[in-house]
Amino acid sequence: MGDASRRWPALPAKTTGRQVGTWRLAAVPLLAGAGLRVLVVVCVQVVHGNFVFLDDRSYDRIGWFLAQSWHQHRYPSLETVTGTSSDLYYVFVAAVYYVSGHHWLVVKLIDALLSALSVPAAASIGVGIDGRRLASAAAWLTALYPSAVFWGATGLKDGPMAAMALAMAAIALRPLTVRRLGCAVALIVVAFLCRPVEGVMGLAMMAVPTAAFVRSHWPSPHDTGRSWLRVLMLLAGIASALAAVSVLAAERYLPRVSVSPARHAAPTLGNGAVSISFLPTPFAIVHALVNPIRWFGPAADSAYIALVPGAVIWLLLLPAAGIGCWLLLRRGSWACRGVLISVFMYLYVYTCVFQSEGFSRQRYTVEILLMISGLYAFQCLPRIAAVATAVGACAIGCAQLIITHALRPAEVALLAATVGLLWLAQNRARAAGLWRGARRQRAGGTQ
Repeated sequence: MGDASRRWPALPAKTTGRQVGTWRLAAVPLLAGAGLRVLVVVCVQVVHGNFVFLDDRSYDRIGWFLAQSWHQHRYPSLETVTGTSSDLYYVFVAAVYYVSGHHWLVVKLIDALLSALSVPAAASIGVGIDGRRLASAAAWLTALYPSAVFWGATGLKDGPMAAMALAMAAIALRPLTVRRLGCAVALIVVAFLCRPVEGVMGLAMMAVPTAAFVRSHWPSPHDTGRSWLRVLMLLAGIASALAAVSVLAAERYLPRVSVSPARHAAPTLGNGAVSISFLPTPFAIVHALVNPIRWFGPAADSAYIALVPGAVIWLLLLPAAGIGCWLLLRRGSWACRGVLISVFMYLYVYTCVFQSEGFSRQRYTVEILLMISGLYAFQCLPRIAAVATAVGACAIGCAQLIITHALRPAEVALLAATVGLLWLAQNRARAAGLWRGARRQRAGGTQ
């Protein structure tokens, strides 16, 4: 029997930013990712003009209205204008229009550059998990991932929100300092004002690192009173900021999601009714994970075809991502476990609780985090991860053949059985040949 440490390798005990320069490591992927996003924006602008999708139409309309109102020295109530409790992105679009005029291209360019910041954040996550090698792979994956390029070049807030989620996870996985803690608080505040569920996810991510930080900086009885005062002032400032944001979010957000704990409810969230199910079925969970574009109907815009390459990569890495999450939950630090649990909570809310068209898109916010765990699985258990990826690809391919009505279920089952028997026969023939060769060697040695 082999050594258990070889089969299930543990995470490195200490991997800090002092050993690996994250920004220097991610410089080339960052330039490539930013350039690719800007190139997509320019190409879409040349081909389609001032092109908008679905949600960004309301961003464009409301942002221009707010910018015009500000030019006329009128400041209408944001909640009455936007119809939602998460209106910071509308203010961002209005600020861009206030400075540059009614040019959606400028909004998309700024949005693309902000989404490219997810590249160094992903590299920092890789450093926090397994060092330089994983950091480089995570940076290039984030820079070239088709879904990241797609959502980062649309003008929607999903690209910057994904970068914020990755930045919060990177802060949680690295040794916490006062500066990083301040950055985390600022990111959580912005997340609450843009997408409250992501703000809650950030709070959950920072729970374990903050507790460890307070424990390491808590003064001993021999310290002076000034040390006690400095630590208490720091804690009071952080607690006050988070309490103010929580109260603000609760005051504006909870009335719109006032639902009973029944199986189905239909509160008003934003501009329309949202169906909520607190008891999702296993089929709903699997369907939400393996079908990234489930909410696009047959009359969907042809531009959404660009989601197909990213969907293929996501489906191929999904089995390895499951293995990587299991490894990290089993062997990772408490901070790493907290990040993964926060991600699962976010997925549960947006893919299971909110049963509405459009919410599956929000899953992209944590897709890259899960794919980084898949890359970690390929580093720790390359053979198992490769086999799981191959089996998953075959299963997904068969499912797609059935869903698209290319083949009937019986024909797909016959094809899968035939391929499986051929693979088994080939393996048996190879094993038999190796056994016969070994037997000849032993016979020659005895003579």
